[in-house]
Amino acid sequence: MRVQLKRSLYPLAALLLFSICACSSSVYSDEIDTFDKTYVDPDSLTMAYGDFHTPLQSGYIHSGFSTISSFADGTKELSKPQPINLEFPAGESATYLQISTDSAFTNAETITTLGKKSYDFYNPYLSTTYYWRIAKKKESFTDAKVYTFETTSDAPRNINLAGVTNVRDLGGYSSKLGGTVRQGLYYRGGALTGGSDTPSLKITANGLTTLTKTMGVKTEIDLRMTEEANGNPENGHMNDSVIPEVSYHSLPINWDTKDMITDCKDTMCQVFKIYANKDNYPVYVHCSIGTDRTGCVSYVMGALLGIKNEDLYHDYLFSNFGNIGSSRNSITVRETYQNDLKAYNKPTLAECAESYLIDCGLTQNEVNSIRDIMIEK
Repeated sequence: MRVQLKRSLYPLAALLLFSICACSSSVYSDEIDTFDKTYVDPDSLTMAYGDFHTPLQSGYIHSGFSTISSFADGTKELSKPQPINLEFPAGESATYLQISTDSAFTNAETITTLGKKSYDFYNPYLSTTYYWRIAKKKESFTDAKVYTFETTSDAPRNINLAGVTNVRDLGGYSSKLGGTVRQGLYYRGGALTGGSDTPSLKITANGLTTLTKTMGVKTEIDLRMTEEANGNPENGHMNDSVIPEVSYHSLPINWDTKDMITDCKDTMCQVFKIYANKDNYPVYVHCSIGTDRTGCVSYVMGALLGIKNEDLYHDYLFSNFGNIGSSRNSITVRETYQNDLKAYNKPTLAECAESYLIDCGLTQNEVNSIRDIMIEK
């Protein structure tokens, strides 16, 4: 295993350290040394009902992450999921539709369909059984026939948020610490309003409804630079969120820094202290395009939660499906995010991320709180 050493170490010390690490049973074990170049042709896929990914997205999800350039290059809006079409029985139309994750419909969402014969259902959870029924009158639901479908287990859970690119949920991935990362708590994506660098980005009224009702976001973390910065085109500093009744935090990270993990510890500390409080969730974190700064914060969060490194690479590179201006590759993840965490020389990526955040200023209790909130055992 290769070990990155500081140049100031003497050659003999470097040799001894390498020998110790190579023989230890606690050697960092999550590094990806070879890229999986498996390629799955989207045209060869049979998409199961309940899979809301597009064939192109699904092809990438089932391919090695290093093949991302065969699927998307960041110059088109390809990040949105497909709807799951609920087709009503032949000859039937309805005024009302109920959808629920509970067979008793105690948590049902009731939708007015006004005589439509089908309904496009967006943004379901992964690995979830949904129940639905239709009726011409609300009081007729009790006797209505119940239909079911199960959603895909394939992460990421990408989100259709009108007017915003590159939105997805970090939840749904398995954790090496045991359990699964909870869905519906940690959302990442592009800015809700654009600066002069991204003037076309502006969340719509429908997007705001999705944020407030479907996603239920309570906290917005804005990583964009503020308007006071010299020559900054982002205009990220705002007094309030565009989301009604949401706690807004402007925590700028310079997009031009060479190494966000080592250069931005104070800001990382502030961000993760927000994550340590369960009352702040669900959280929406973004920069301008939801890729680099948002990707860095999300990589650290995913690492802390024990998400497999390969999945973290896959998730980071999924940003290429967004309209982000240019493509990203795995080099950024390896040469900065991964190697910076590895420098803490712990047996696993999760332990490295934990040590890094404590170095940033978090307490052990805050680290534990984030894991308790985010991991479902």
